[in-house]
Amino acid sequence: MRAEFFRPIWRRIAVVMICFCWAVLELASGAPYWALVFGAFGATAIWQFFLSGWPENHAEEIQND
Repeated sequence: MRAEFFRPIWRRIAVVMICFCWAVLELASGAPYWALVFGAFGATAIWQFFLSGWPENHAEEIQND
């Protein structure tokens, strides 16, 4: 079951923005490895929060429990 903390859309957007902003910060400071890591975190967050159908699938999970 997914965390209720991420139910409000503003929190999901904030997590994505923080990940990508941190990736840009790392890239600007000369740490491409960490920029790639945080960029991957941001991309994964976009997939999980917006492209995989969540929170619509979450409502189905709650009904099945």
